[in-house]
Amino acid sequence: MMINDIANILSNSCGLAGIFICIYKLIKIFESKDISDDWLNGIWLSGLIAFLIRLAGQMLNIADMFRAVSDANRPDINSVAVSLNKATLNILNGLIILIILLILWGLLKGLITYKRQTRSRTQAGINT
Repeated sequence: MMINDIANILSNSCGLAGIFICIYKLIKIFESKDISDDWLNGIWLSGLIAFLIRLAGQMLNIADMFRAVSDANRPDINSVAVSLNKATLNILNGLIILIILLILWGLLKGLITYKRQTRSRTQAGINT
């Protein structure tokens, strides 16, 4: 197993962890009266870690590309293009994971704020 494959597995695991945290928080928001920000930062943090792992994978692919070019007497443009394609896809996948988790984080943050405002209005006796 190559280092790049390990980076992909770790990055996808971080993305899944962020999604599981979102699901956990969503269940807790709707079933309980306790609305807290616990675990909320874990969502964007796992997305950031996934992005950084993918960025490291990109750097490894580019280093492999330069190593292959320096080892070859006559570099093949196809091998360079394939290596650059792998590096670009790595960073694109990391960005997609980060953007999805940031959107989910924003939605949950907005939902928590809405629930808190609704609760404070209800306690104050203001009907909306």
